Amino acid sequence: MIDILRFVHDYVPGNSEESAESKPVKVLSGGDYLTFERHKEAQSAMQDARTPSSSLEGLFPKIEDFHAQMEWMQVHV
Repeated sequence: MIDILRFVHDYVPGNSEESAESKPVKVLSGGDYLTFERHKEAQSAMQDARTPSSSLEGLFPKIEDFHAQMEWMQVHV
């Protein structure tokens, strides 16, 4: 998961591996609940990295469980 997030983080605006002062722009990274949990664990594992970009701070995980939400709405309507 860390390798995947590093690959995706290359496309985050403000990504700079050299500068410890530059902060990347926060970008939503969506997925199902399992992907969300793995993303949080990968960021937790990288929290002691040298720069904000190395610690993957530009990616903000978000649960996108659209189908379950739509089924929930159909049941309660």
